[in-house]
Amino acid sequence: VAAAMFLLSGRRRPAAVCLAVTLGLELFVLDVIAAPPRLVTALPLGLALALILATKPSPGAHIDEVGVLDGGGAAAAVHPLRTAAGVSALALMLPTGFLYLMSGLVVPTPDLYAMYALFAGLLVGAVLLARRRSWWVLCVPPATAGTWFLLIWLGGQYWGWQP
Repeated sequence: VAAAMFLLSGRRRPAAVCLAVTLGLELFVLDVIAAPPRLVTALPLGLALALILATKPSPGAHIDEVGVLDGGGAAAAVHPLRTAAGVSALALMLPTGFLYLMSGLVVPTPDLYAMYALFAGLLVGAVLLARRRSWWVLCVPPATAGTWFLLIWLGGQYWGWQP
């Protein structure tokens, strides 16, 4: 609620801090008292934090009154579809993140943590591409889902993963 209030007032940094603190409490404090599905509730917090970080203009750039992003010399118009593509891609990371989080039903614990790290790396990549307003950000959710299917198939075929 505090993060939403900060966002509505236009202050991104306090909103990001609120979400980061809540996410940390969710993962580390509830780790002691809750069952592993607690990660399912942590995923929307992490994605909300990623959205806040992704929609912030890049450092050293500012947007003038007519909506032109000035990166220090050459000005280029920020196309609203590029921003929408980044937000859509990060929203599509939610169902793929759910796949990774529920992999614990099949994947042994050490490999599961490696899959969590892989998803975190792909999410960071998606955030960086979204911050740059790149169209490549739309490739990250299908690549993330395809990687998950490939890992589950390889695990079942070669590493003996079973439910």
